[in-house]
Amino acid sequence: MAQRRNKNLEEMRKDRGRIATTARYITTKDIIMGPTEYTPVQQTAYHQPNAFYRRALLLSCAALMSAASVLAQTAAAPAATPVMTPQIEGKTIDGASFKLSSLKGKVVLVMFWSTGCAVCRDKMPELRNNYEGWAGKPFELVAVNTDARMQDLMEYERIISRTVPLKQRFVQLWTGEGGYKDNIGKSAQLPAAFLVDKSGKVVERYVGRIPPEAWDRIADLL
Repeated sequence: MAQRRNKNLEEMRKDRGRIATTARYITTKDIIMGPTEYTPVQQTAYHQPNAFYRRALLLSCAALMSAASVLAQTAAAPAATPVMTPQIEGKTIDGASFKLSSLKGKVVLVMFWSTGCAVCRDKMPELRNNYEGWAGKPFELVAVNTDARMQDLMEYERIISRTVPLKQRFVQLWTGEGGYKDNIGKSAQLPAAFLVDKSGKVVERYVGRIPPEAWDRIADLL
């Protein structure tokens, strides 16, 4: 009896030793992939974690190289060439047909704007006063509105019509009109303007508030 009890105790101690040994060396792979066949201590403690980290490092390097390649291709993309001979055509908000090319022989200031642009609205009185001041000169001012809704532009125009005299009213187009087209494209910032000389070529570009020097340049071109 005593011998059998001692043998059982010895077997229990061995079992606890095997359980402890197995539990002590559970790897990350076991947690992710599920339990695997027991691996000797030397291989579990050193070889498997190193292989795991090597794979992670290789994947990280590959991702970084891919991102660098994309950035290099983006940086190498050529910038868009600015339009030198702008073309704009459509109907004015009064319903009249309009072509920018028909104004050759005149100096033209074209401004893209929207009613939601505070800087654009703030600039309008200056534009109107200068337009009136150059009446009778070979100068034209063309405003191209970029509002999403025609209603917004027409509400603004109804307010203006009560306070602004006809001699200060210049050509106005809306980009949403069915027949409107240009070769300029959408500007990332408003107001955006360009100055066209008498031959129909762009000589100045302005992004944001039109500077006072623009009027001096117009006077020189006249």
